[in-house]
Amino acid sequence: MAFEDREFAKLSIPLPDDKQEELENSILEEGCKEPILVWEGKIIDGYKRYRICRQFGIKYQEEEVKFRTRRRAIEWICEKRCNEAVEITVAVKYIVGRWCVAVTGNEVIKMLATRYGVLPETIRVYVRMAKLLDRMDLLDPVFVDMVLQEKVRVGRTMRVRMAEMDDAQLQRTMNRLSKGMDKPRDPNQMRYKRKMTDQERAKRIEQEETIQLKMGVKDIPEFDPDAELKGMLFTIPSWMNALKQAVDRSDLTLVSEQVKRHVITTLLDFNEMNLEIMEAMKDEQPIGPIDSGTEEMCSEYNSRIDPDQKSGQ
Repeated sequence: MAFEDREFAKLSIPLPDDKQEELENSILEEGCKEPILVWEGKIIDGYKRYRICRQFGIKYQEEEVKFRTRRRAIEWICEKRCNEAVEITVAVKYIVGRWCVAVTGNEVIKMLATRYGVLPETIRVYVRMAKLLDRMDLLDPVFVDMVLQEKVRVGRTMRVRMAEMDDAQLQRTMNRLSKGMDKPRDPNQMRYKRKMTDQERAKRIEQEETIQLKMGVKDIPEFDPDAELKGMLFTIPSWMNALKQAVDRSDLTLVSEQVKRHVITTLLDFNEMNLEIMEAMKDEQPIGPIDSGTEEMCSEYNSRIDPDQKSGQ
């Protein structure tokens, strides 16, 4: 008789509630048609069907699959899950990261980056996330399940911070996140300005409606799709100058290790955000051909974050 294996079970992509209910109804009405795949007595594929069958006492078939090593079994599961996935969820990102951990080397990273149309550095972000979740799983597997099911969100900034924590700090942070303690403070405990009376509120609404009525079509500003990104062209250079000045004016040999770690963490976070912005602009195909200058800048950026790509050309 097969039994569950935690490492293999985490590689099962959770279904939305409605799809899970459909699967359950299907098995209850028609039975379990597909066999549960097993390796050395451990389930490697069919966890959702297995749990439904166990819950309702439904018979199922087992089929033995042979692999030389556990790592090869993990590689097979990850590849199968990625082929089945229809969207990139947190669970899929974790599986992509675990695939890269099981198969070391840059080739699998480049292959997955090409498959999903992302930069290699994005895949490396998934690898770091997978390693962190595996470490968290040793402390609190229920919390990790909630993350994989997207019932608890752990953003990239929080992941970078959690990766630097010891086990005690990590456990406290998971407890805090799972209990929703990151929500804003109780409004009753916060300071507010004097509340408006009903008359004041009615007068404010009347004034706003009057302003809206007075605004004609000619007064509405023309939409500028470039406005937000053009604003970045002014702010980003100021950030770069501020960073350069801070480094030039500081004696890095005297700066404390704590401050250095915090700065490095923030810069890594900023780098990941840059990658996401680049990916977003890459995914949105422009109208008409890309000018040579833009294409040259993108190639230069890719060669910076992935030196192997430049050397392999």
